[in-house]
Amino acid sequence: MKIKKKARKIISSILGLVLTVTTITVTSYAIQSSGIKTIDIDCNNVIQSDFYGVGTNVLPFSLMENNKSKGYSDAYFELEKQRFLRLKPSIVRVWTQIDWFVCSEDFVSNGGSGEHYKNGEYDFNSPNMVAFLKYMDMFKDAGSDVMLVTNWKVGTDIQDWFCIDGINTPNSSAPADIDAYSTACTAFVKFLYDSGYNNVKYISVANEPNLYDFAAHGDEYAYYIKTAKSLKSAINSSNLPIKMVGLDVSENSTTSNDWIPKTFKKDYSDLFDSYAYHEYDSVNISKTYLNDISNLNLYNKPLFLTEFGYLNSNVTYSSSHAGMVLMSALNGVNGALTWYLDDVYGENPLSGEYTLGGDMGMWYPPQNNDSVKDIFYEISLLTNYIPAHSKVVSTGISGSLFGSDSNARAATFTDDSGNITIITELAKSSADTLKININGLNLNGKKIYKHVYKQNQMEPDGNAIIPVTSKIIDGTQLITDEVDTDCRRVIVYTTIPEKDQMIMNHVTANVGVGGSLSLVATTVNGNNNIGWEVINGGGSVSDSGVYKADTGSVSSGETVAIKAYSLSDPKVYGITVITIK
Repeated sequence: MKIKKKARKIISSILGLVLTVTTITVTSYAIQSSGIKTIDIDCNNVIQSDFYGVGTNVLPFSLMENNKSKGYSDAYFELEKQRFLRLKPSIVRVWTQIDWFVCSEDFVSNGGSGEHYKNGEYDFNSPNMVAFLKYMDMFKDAGSDVMLVTNWKVGTDIQDWFCIDGINTPNSSAPADIDAYSTACTAFVKFLYDSGYNNVKYISVANEPNLYDFAAHGDEYAYYIKTAKSLKSAINSSNLPIKMVGLDVSENSTTSNDWIPKTFKKDYSDLFDSYAYHEYDSVNISKTYLNDISNLNLYNKPLFLTEFGYLNSNVTYSSSHAGMVLMSALNGVNGALTWYLDDVYGENPLSGEYTLGGDMGMWYPPQNNDSVKDIFYEISLLTNYIPAHSKVVSTGISGSLFGSDSNARAATFTDDSGNITIITELAKSSADTLKININGLNLNGKKIYKHVYKQNQMEPDGNAIIPVTSKIIDGTQLITDEVDTDCRRVIVYTTIPEKDQMIMNHVTANVGVGGSLSLVATTVNGNNNIGWEVINGGGSVSDSGVYKADTGSVSSGETVAIKAYSLSDPKVYGITVITIK
């Protein structure tokens, strides 16, 4: 791969790296360094036949009332959509609330008591549903499978009649009328399918029902199972091709150790099509907990890690995102989803400064700060180069059979197209040379592309450029590669060619009414053959990228989204959000 000089300089300034792309052919690996890690890969030994991929959680609130009151707009959504399409997570776990599609006549503030809801009447054209469906369009465009978390919270407008008497608080969303809840969820899913969202694959009753989100009187576990059975029956009666996810429990609670054995000791194989759990401890603790789960009887159903992650600058080798994904893949977990996509303000009933994990997203609310965070670069490599529904094959490091030692890990993924992706994570000062032996796969002369994430060595900005190819290796069965040792790093070796990416000279900008701004865009591959258009808001943009805030077409305070796209591949595009002053 060749990067033109101009594009190379732009990328270097963005990432804080001098990227030198070279092609090497490996014929031997006679290295004397003591910092050598040997990775042995046996593609004939498949240890997991269907790894669904790496995903993320999404709180779809940005276009709702509280967020818009804090400066969010449709123009900013275009920027976030562009980032999401670049990430392309295999699975999205999206949070939903019943009150989003309850008829306004049922709202307590309007004197309602839920009669329309109980009669199976809903409003799927409500403002919150319109906002939610923009996310659904985004997921569909990205090719992401969707896991619905139904009934996460319920808004204040329905709590008095929806929740169990005496437990009608924002943190308690167990339904008082189980059958009405099941009918509503099924109608919701049917509406999504009828609207063309056939990427909805999974549904779960509640988030972390073993903690605070599913409070009931008496035996809460029994109430949860009763609710799940009712929902399963309603879905089956409607012939909807959606699978039930069981548990979705948090490990960070002593009660989780009761819920999981209770579920697996009884034959709920007809109730749940898969299981899920959350884990926020270290990689080693997570592996121990996973082994405890695996020793129970899972009835050969898929298992998802639907929440994990520490999205801050203090991530360590022991608690990293790459480590959790590799641990999951090597130990029978079928998919791993980070917590979560982006920082977002809370909506009813939790309209605080930030929702739940605070600043644990991959980027800030873009109206406040248009930069992504350092952790974005690590996660983007995992979502882009671990194929959906791939095979996990045997990978050993320096004699360890399970892809890890005290300061290095690796896992290898193959797909039906003959591609291979090797994800290696190295702690600081752990090794300066990697020897990789690939057995059981004919590379057929394919190139191997190397990508590197170095913790806190990037210079995050708003362009959100996924780490580009730093070296091209001729596909052989033996690879030797020198690596940096100055920080924790994630190194990806893959036969999947990287996609081009657009770089904007302004991700956000201000222009006065009647003013203009010259925009410049180029791609990582140095393509300057760019088209321009205004996709949200007023004003005009010329073929050369000059935006004009034409008097009469814009007003002060408005935000405008400008799209620059490659004329040879319109899927390669970037967004500039302009605030009219």
